[in-house]
Amino acid sequence: MVELKQKLNIGSGIAPVAGYLNVDWVEDDRVDFQHDLSFFPWPWDDNSIAEVRTFHYLEHVNDLRKTMEEIHRICVWDGLVDIMVPFAGTVWDVANPEHKQHFNHLSWNYFCVDFETSDLGLFQGFKKESEEFIPDGEWTLPGPIGTLYGVNMHTRLRVVK
Repeated sequence: MVELKQKLNIGSGIAPVAGYLNVDWVEDDRVDFQHDLSFFPWPWDDNSIAEVRTFHYLEHVNDLRKTMEEIHRICVWDGLVDIMVPFAGTVWDVANPEHKQHFNHLSWNYFCVDFETSDLGLFQGFKKESEEFIPDGEWTLPGPIGTLYGVNMHTRLRVVK
């Protein structure tokens, strides 16, 4: 019998997803498993997770590299990492003072095995499957500022081992 691998929705907050173990550090009835993911290692075995969904969590982490290494460690080969973050410089990116990471169309490339760069010591354990940009609001301000936009970046990575 084939063991079914678990799917995680990390940083689930108030948006749990059916079929996933919804994980957050906040105690809430909508959270299935309360755990502070800023402490490593995470409480899952190597190669035990088939999919990680992280929508609007990664911009809040203190150590993005270590977080991505941990996602890689717990995921199976070819596991899916489904990411949504605000696009750098847009309204939702800069509005929240809790955002510690900022992402643009090149950011996830640095974690991908087929990305060539002169930067040394990168952790590259993923392959980019897809990326799309999703509008999320528009605000017209008086004066010279004009129109501000919210844009989210939805990226799907596959684990390479």
